[in-house]
Amino acid sequence: MEPTVTATVCILIVFSCLGTLFNGFVLAVFSRFRNNHSSTTYILILSSVDICTCAVTIPLCIVMEILEFETDSNILCRSYHLLVTTTVPLSAILMVVIAIDRYVHICYNNSLFVSTCVIIVTVCVIVLFALVLGCLCAFGYGVEKIHPTFPKVDGNFSVTNQFFNACNNFPFSSEYESFDTGIQKFNLSISIEDAKKVSSYVLSSMEDFLNDFDVAICQQSYDYFSADFIDAYGKIYSSVYAFCCLFTICIYGKIYYFVASHRRQSVNRYHPNVLLRSQPSSVSKGPSREDIEMKSYQGSAGSENVIRMTFVSKREKMRRQNIRTAIMLASVAFVFTASFLPAWLMKYRFIPFNDFVFHLYFIYCIINPFIYSFCNSKFKVALKKVIFTKRRGVFNL
Repeated sequence: MEPTVTATVCILIVFSCLGTLFNGFVLAVFSRFRNNHSSTTYILILSSVDICTCAVTIPLCIVMEILEFETDSNILCRSYHLLVTTTVPLSAILMVVIAIDRYVHICYNNSLFVSTCVIIVTVCVIVLFALVLGCLCAFGYGVEKIHPTFPKVDGNFSVTNQFFNACNNFPFSSEYESFDTGIQKFNLSISIEDAKKVSSYVLSSMEDFLNDFDVAICQQSYDYFSADFIDAYGKIYSSVYAFCCLFTICIYGKIYYFVASHRRQSVNRYHPNVLLRSQPSSVSKGPSREDIEMKSYQGSAGSENVIRMTFVSKREKMRRQNIRTAIMLASVAFVFTASFLPAWLMKYRFIPFNDFVFHLYFIYCIINPFIYSFCNSKFKVALKKVIFTKRRGVFNL
């Protein structure tokens, strides 16, 4: 193997092992906690997609890199393109759905509750759509046998090739010709007909020999779809990735704008209330009726104020929690976009192709678990309960 292929295989092995380990750890921790938060459900779904990518897709990429795409199995060839092309739109559309979910929970104060069943149905529809895109790409590839072409020879050894027509231009006579080497004189006698017979026999034997060593390559095929259809599909497939990335950036930008404007309004709206107290009369020693009514009014107003501020405090606490979750999932979206961008640019030849850099997009499967763990306070609480709790089972988070 070439050094670039060797380096690519090594880094893919590292991605596969570490990604399977880290995502499996995230699944083991979060799957043991029962709650109704959509963010936890999406974390489990993303971890499941990543662990399937690390355990199935990346090993298949390693096999194809080692074989250098030389295989005579259509199943292996199409399975590779199915898995690789399914992973990109699946992850990209999931990023869009997660961004919309965070936008609803932050900007509408959880007024729209989405159950786990609705999330699962939505994800199943996304998976089905991604599989359709993957199948269309898979059947656009196939195994093609490639072998060198030689001049065709018929039964009478008459070769239909310009090479043999050029033999008439050699300085041969119709009978014989004598050559002088300049060092030792001797006669080399050969006729034109004999040269044609020997050459045609050698080429025929070489063609029969090399036909037994045909190379089967997994490459683009037009057995099921035309060239125009495959070209149109490639544009649609790439536009899905570009649209999802731009839409996700716009959604998180809108969330940031909402949070910034909400904080400015909160500073102007919520200020300490100054309660005016009436001073007791210097003439009357006991409290007057107006004083009693004022105190009772102040007491009721104070209790309503406490209830209102408690409600606002809980709402703000929930909003801050949703903002932290949005930051975590926005980091996941940023990592996904940054990791796939070089491969996307190489595909359309905006930058030179490099096999090692092209396959670095699988790094998002390793970075995502770190984002789940270090950017999510729930994960730390869950980890402590799993490690320091002897009882095994499901916990409430």
